[in-house]
This record gives sequence, C-alpha cells and structure tokens, in this order.
Amino acid sequence: MKPGKIIVATLAFVLFTVRATPAVEPAKDAAIRELLEITGTMALAKQAMKQMMPSMWELVKKADPRISDDLLSVMEEEFLNAFDESLPEFIGGMVAIYDKYFTIGEINELLAFYRTELGRKTIKVMPQLLTESMSFGEVWGRDVLAPLALDRIAKRFRKKGYDL
Repeated sequence: MKPGKIIVATLAFVLFTVRATPAVEPAKDAAIRELLEITGTMALAKQAMKQMMPSMWELVKKADPRISDDLLSVMEEEFLNAFDESLPEFIGGMVAIYDKYFTIGEINELLAFYRTELGRKTIKVMPQLLTESMSFGEVWGRDVLAPLALDRIAKRFRKKGYDL
C-alpha cells in the first residue's frame, strides 16, 4: 500500500471509529446534551481538531511529498465536513462519557454554575485558555521538561554503563 493511502486509512480509522454507546436515562441524556451545548463542547472539539491539522498535514507531506497544498486543502475541507456529519456520534459518545462520571444531580449543578456570570465567563474564555495552555505546554515540554528528563535519563544510563 502506498504511504498516502496508509495515512488516509490510518487517519480515517483513528478519527472515525465509532463505539456503541449504552442507553442513558432520558432526563440525564437531555441534561448532558444541554451541558455540552451551553459549554460549547462541540465547538471546542472542532477548534482542537483544526489546531491539530497542521501537524497531521506535515506528517502527510513527509510520507508523500508529492501531495500538493491543493490536495491538503481538499483533505482539510473533507475532514471538517466529516466532523460536522459525524457530530451525532460524537455527541452520543460524549453523553456516555459524562454519564459514566457524573450523576444527574452533578450535571444539574454544572448547568446551574454555567448559567451564572462566572460560568458564562468561564465558557467565554475557555477557547483562549485552551489555546494558550496548549502553546505553553508545548514550549514548557520542549524547553523545560524534555531537557530535564533527558539529563536525568542520561545520568541513570551512565550509571548502568551506557553512554548517550
């Protein structure tokens, strides 16, 4: 199989594997869906996917340098279209996850919080908070965590007779 086909098949498998979700009690299902809506979860998921796309496209171009920017644009457009089309499965999966970790009472408390002024502010700043946190995490991981960890690994390896 050609590298381009392998990448497309792998991306399709990873992004669109849908698991059956167990039934959730109707009132809890509705409350979770409202929570997902009020918090903008779907928009945040789409934003996260858009932020990951440049990295995915870099991998695609490395695997097959013949892929043009026009083809990458087509891929991006179709990923976004597929995201929108598969949103019901995404929401169903998210409902199942929230159902697993929260009671209906806790969901209702979250809804009450997100209806407050502070809750609305939290929702409003969350996209920027996530974007800045991801950027910070990337820099911190590269400039602080990785050098510290690699230094410690090198020291331990040297003690065992391995020299990096």
